[in-house]
Amino acid sequence: MNQENYYALCVCILSERIPDEAFQVMQILPTPRKLKDADISEILRFKKCLTWKQVGELYGVSDHAIQKRVSRSIKKAT
Repeated sequence: MNQENYYALCVCILSERIPDEAFQVMQILPTPRKLKDADISEILRFKKCLTWKQVGELYGVSDHAIQKRVSRSIKKAT
């Protein structure tokens, strides 16, 4: 565990915040997680009835970022 995580834990304990709020207070952005094949298929299912913006919000990224990730994953697979 790195130092920032310990600081965030202290913020959580001392201020009764959840971890996401602690990282926001500390102005630390979470690193985006890598999308797995199951994520890509789920995103494509969501895309049938949602906009890219809405799908991006579900994953905590912008519409452009989610589009780019999906297109890169599809290109990698072929």
